[in-house]
Amino acid sequence: MDRDPRRRAARPAFLLADLPVEVLGWLRTDRILRLPSPPRSRATIGRSSKHGAEFRLADPTTWPTPAVTTSTATSRYGTANASAWTTFTQG
Repeated sequence: MDRDPRRRAARPAFLLADLPVEVLGWLRTDRILRLPSPPRSRATIGRSSKHGAEFRLADPTTWPTPAVTTSTATSRYGTANASAWTTFTQG
C-alpha cells in the first residue's frame, strides 16, 4: 500500500493490522520524536514527566541503541543500512 506522504501512516497501519498488507510511511529529516520518560523515583515530588529525551532524526548523537539493525549490499547503492527503534511519542 502506497501512501500520500503528507498523511500519517500510523492510523491505516493500525486499522489494517489484520490484513496481509504493508503500509509505507516516511518522516521528514528535521522531525523530533521523544523517547519514553524515565522511571520515576519514589522521592520525586510532583507530576512525572510526560516525555523522555529527544530523538532528532537529523542528529545521530541523540539516537539510542537501536532495537534492530540490518545491513545488505546493493548493486546500485553499495551497502544499505537500516535501524529500527520502538516506543516513541511525537515531540
